[in-house]
Amino acid sequence: RVHLWLVLGVGVVARSPGIRGRVVVAAGELGNLAGWCSYGVVRHDQARCLWMIALELCRHTDHPRAADLAVDVLLDMAHQSLHLNRPQEALRLAGFGLAVENNSPAAVSDATRSYLSSVQSWSYAVLGETTACERAVGRAEQHFAAVDPTTAPPWAAHVDTAELTAQQGHAWYLLSATQPDVAVRAVSLL
Repeated sequence: RVHLWLVLGVGVVARSPGIRGRVVVAAGELGNLAGWCSYGVVRHDQARCLWMIALELCRHTDHPRAADLAVDVLLDMAHQSLHLNRPQEALRLAGFGLAVENNSPAAVSDATRSYLSSVQSWSYAVLGETTACERAVGRAEQHFAAVDPTTAPPWAAHVDTAELTAQQGHAWYLLSATQPDVAVRAVSLL
């Protein structure tokens, strides 16, 4: 039912070009949230389907926040991939996020860019790639330093100091499975 509402609702409600972009982004955000709800109750195929709908909605609007939301959706899919022990897939999805960021005429928020680098760090950590993990953690810190909480999109509002610290701790924890000496970093952050 959510699928149908997302697809039909945008076409019916948003006849005015001025309103259409906002409605499409709102529907994309709803699809993203519904995807997380499905992910939370372990309905992974349904979550992936909802996230794909959200991506498709973002693709069909020139709203300034559509690219940011698309990157966020790709990162949510990457998060799911990591949960399913598919780190290579997670890296590919993060790479798609980078491609959206680099090819979008609208800027992607620093909060989303920080989260993108954090997801990359988790992926590299699972793969046991210490240097790549450290670089990604460094990029996450750089992007986070530029975050302006007053302009962050709603889907990236959770990216704060506590979230960044937890993401870093999680990356070091994952890396400690293959590199036990980094466990001390994880403990201090977590």
